[in-house]
Amino acid sequence: MQLTVEFEFCASHQLTHVEAGPHLHGHNYVLEVEVGGVTDPATGFVADFDVIEAVVQREVIARVDHRHLNDLLEQPTAEVMLGWFWQLLVPHLPLVSLRLHETRRFRATYRGETPVEVRLAGAAR
Repeated sequence: MQLTVEFEFCASHQLTHVEAGPHLHGHNYVLEVEVGGVTDPATGFVADFDVIEAVVQREVIARVDHRHLNDLLEQPTAEVMLGWFWQLLVPHLPLVSLRLHETRRFRATYRGETPVEVRLAGAAR
């Protein structure tokens, strides 16, 4: 059984490695957190939605909402962000996948299958 909880946050970033050159911009991000497991017969839950919400709010949203992501990550691409979010959440939740929407058309999904190099920015260390 799998459960998905959706979160929204706003943040800016500046990608310095793109051909067009760095430009400061922001997104209204949507983060989907999918957890999975066996339904507990005593509670009827795979996981409590309130617990998922509290963990993601504390570990991720509180860190990134209304922030400039370059202050937190050296290269704040969707892929690197998902790797970082995974590192923050996997000790607390039975993660199946994370999906980050930058726009309605552009999104990335991470299932923990391959390591992502996450380099924190100087201010975030």
